[in-house]
Amino acid sequence: GYDVTCTQRSAGVKASETVFEFNGAGVVFNQIYGAPTSRFVADGLTFLHASELIIDTGNWDDAGSIKLSRMRISGVPGSSHPLLLSAKQGGNIEMDNVLIDKMSSAMPSGECAAHLIFSEGASVTLTSVTADVAPNKNFCLGSKYAETPGGTVTINNSIIWSSVQTSSIVNIEGADTINMINSTYFGLNRGGANGQTISALQVNPQWVNPGNGDYHLNASSTSVNSATPIVPGGLSPFDIDGNARWQGALPDRGAYESTFQSAQT
Repeated sequence: GYDVTCTQRSAGVKASETVFEFNGAGVVFNQIYGAPTSRFVADGLTFLHASELIIDTGNWDDAGSIKLSRMRISGVPGSSHPLLLSAKQGGNIEMDNVLIDKMSSAMPSGECAAHLIFSEGASVTLTSVTADVAPNKNFCLGSKYAETPGGTVTINNSIIWSSVQTSSIVNIEGADTINMINSTYFGLNRGGANGQTISALQVNPQWVNPGNGDYHLNASSTSVNSATPIVPGGLSPFDIDGNARWQGALPDRGAYESTFQSAQT
């Protein structure tokens, strides 16, 4: 994604252009200290086949934050551990144009296939995320272990589904507010959290071939041209493939933008 001098990166960089193959190793990124916050940022990367993947920022005294954009996380985790993102002490988690796919049917132990941990007034914002959750596991939010739980989760233009069986988004004593904006998902357990739901779809997103890693949308998908262009921080001009967003009457939901002008039957 860089020019020949490695000084400038293309605005339309693809996640597939820079690949980290972990070959079953456990991977932990830990950024504990920073001023004013510790921060982990990754853009335009693919992470493959880690037995576990943990991104941990901040500590219980100092804030941490995570930002992932134009990323593919595939075959992770491959063991009993959930995919874990942790931003402590009021830090933020942002995901934009991210694909999480091929979670093993053998993982993880417990109820969570992926777990976003935050506390003490943090904000979690997911925009244009596609997540294929492990069968009969959940996409979990918050932390029941935090000294002071609380925070706001906003999920925009995203698809959180399981291509094999059922899955839900579950609040585990963490979020005070969960906003679901123009997103597609199987189920939502707010766990007592407040918030709004706008233009939710709880129908199969019709991925082209998830078994082979193809999470583009079929022409007949209701997730085509049903997202909103108005999101916090503005809509990214490119999708995970580096294609222009948007190309139809409205943006598509999920990490991939199609060329379809409308959902077709």
